[in-house]
Amino acid sequence: MNNHETYLEVNDYLDLYNFAKANDDESWKHEIIEKLKNFDHSGNRKKESIVFHKLLSKYRNVNEEILELYQQLRIEPENRSLEEKIWKLKHLRLLLGRRIHSGKN
Repeated sequence: MNNHETYLEVNDYLDLYNFAKANDDESWKHEIIEKLKNFDHSGNRKKESIVFHKLLSKYRNVNEEILELYQQLRIEPENRSLEEKIWKLKHLRLLLGRRIHSGKN
């Protein structure tokens, strides 16, 4: 089951809860609440781990690209295009670093 399906399943339970509430069915409401409390969120943790590792891989790739561009810049010190690419990659690295850090917390 992917996360999108899990999200829809939770929403379905919430819709059922609203329906039970509208029909004053206390036992059904309680049953739905218990199902939501015990809902398995392990799929979310797995996806977060996959996303974290993809971000980390992207961060490493960006670092490698920056190093390669700096090596090229040593050969062509006047190449402004290389400097611009480095600047964009540094910005991307900063954004990726923030996302990685926020995922750890």
